[in-house]
Amino acid sequence: MSPRTRLLLLTVTIALILTLIMELLNMEMFVELFYTRALIATAIAIAISIALERMAKRIRHN
Repeated sequence: MSPRTRLLLLTVTIALILTLIMELLNMEMFVELFYTRALIATAIAIAISIALERMAKRIRHN
């Protein structure tokens, strides 16, 4: 499996876990849209995956 595929799977897994945590905590969001929790979780997961990718690049160069 390529590193990009692994990173994509990690991003999706993080998004699912964050959505589950938000659902279990019954968090009220500012806008009551159907996909709000999923969008926020996906945005956080993408930010985490970008940070992990940058950290991996720095580790490889050292």
